[in-house]
Amino acid sequence: MLARKFARLIDDLKKAGAFNEIKAKQLRGWADIRNHAAHGEFDQFSSTDVRQMIDGMTTFLADFLK
Repeated sequence: MLARKFARLIDDLKKAGAFNEIKAKQLRGWADIRNHAAHGEFDQFSSTDVRQMIDGMTTFLADFLK
């Protein structure tokens, strides 16, 4: 359920021009990692994926919440 809400939010923000499709794909990927982690599917991502997600989200928030 939450994954669908993330996807809808990402799509709505992209349609509103907040960011482009490349950024939307990146955000969807991070949402997928979060979803796999929440469901205990730890074989679906690596610790490197998580580190990149955290770094990427930190940068995203700094850029878009100015």
